[in-house]
Amino acid sequence: MISINFVGDIGLNNNYQELQKKGKRPFAEVEDIFAIADFNIGNLECLCATDGEENKLKNPRLRTNEDALNLLRPLHFNMLSLAHNHIYDACEGGITNTLAKLASLGIQPIGYQSDTNDDPYLWKTEVKGMPLAVITAVHKDTNPHLPENVHLNLPFYNANCIEEAIRTAKLENCFVAVYLHWGGKTEEGFMPDWYEIQDAHRFIDKGADVVIGSHSHTVQPIELYKGKYIFYSLGNFCFDDVETDGKIYPIGRYRKRKGVVVTLKIDENDFHYDINVQRIHNKNCYIHPQKGRLKLKWRNIRFQVLKRCKPLWKLDFLWFRKVSPIFIYLAESPDSMGTKLSKFKLNKLLSRFKS
Repeated sequence: MISINFVGDIGLNNNYQELQKKGKRPFAEVEDIFAIADFNIGNLECLCATDGEENKLKNPRLRTNEDALNLLRPLHFNMLSLAHNHIYDACEGGITNTLAKLASLGIQPIGYQSDTNDDPYLWKTEVKGMPLAVITAVHKDTNPHLPENVHLNLPFYNANCIEEAIRTAKLENCFVAVYLHWGGKTEEGFMPDWYEIQDAHRFIDKGADVVIGSHSHTVQPIELYKGKYIFYSLGNFCFDDVETDGKIYPIGRYRKRKGVVVTLKIDENDFHYDINVQRIHNKNCYIHPQKGRLKLKWRNIRFQVLKRCKPLWKLDFLWFRKVSPIFIYLAESPDSMGTKLSKFKLNKLLSRFKS
């Protein structure tokens, strides 16, 4: 059996830089999960900024320094994806510095090719002799906000290109993991966008062995489809409040502090696999494993209903876009209740339904 770990968004920003300076180990309690696996994959959503250059079109912007990436050493990552909406936050220098730092750590960056002639979608390797293909893509609905004169060789989300990469990988008898940054319109939500459901099924039909998503910063439903698993979003692995232009974008108190580490235990002979889902919780930037099974029962029941009826899904989506931000703010914001209530005026609430 071969074990491969997948995690969601990794943001070594703000306080993580201070923890690294002080020699702290924010991942000490989960290091064993990665040490015993044969392969580890994640999404590195903060790049290294050293020259101060920033993409002012993007807000908020995620950045860190090179030293902070040393926190990843005890986690034994083999691959980290750069196919996400923050890849250009620190401009060209951020990409160059990050690639150099990952090389020094022995980590393969995926989801970006410096050579415009190379395919940015398909990445192949071997794990204990088993051919593994990881297919990456970032959807434009996550809002990368690249300047018009910047053309990066990124795997922008295109279902046909992803299908072609799956086909190529299966011809080489690879175990195929589709690892996507998607669902910009449902960020912070507990349900995937409608196209995610349709396309995830389509990718499994075309030969993908597992589909794994990120970007929502929340844990979204897990679906077993034709014997293969779809994880619509793994939530955050680690993240801190984001500071941009003097403004703090808080991570919140609950939903974005939770994530999962998904372990696939694969039979290399027939690619059949079992899964283990380890819950994790972010407390003051320290990542703690949580005991017990992942409690997604009601979330998954809701998902099973909505995915069968698009009109119901549209109503749920309307509620999420127009009403739930109020409840998210009330529950998640560190502001005092008086400050929260002072921001809610009837005309402002009604305007949400006019836009």
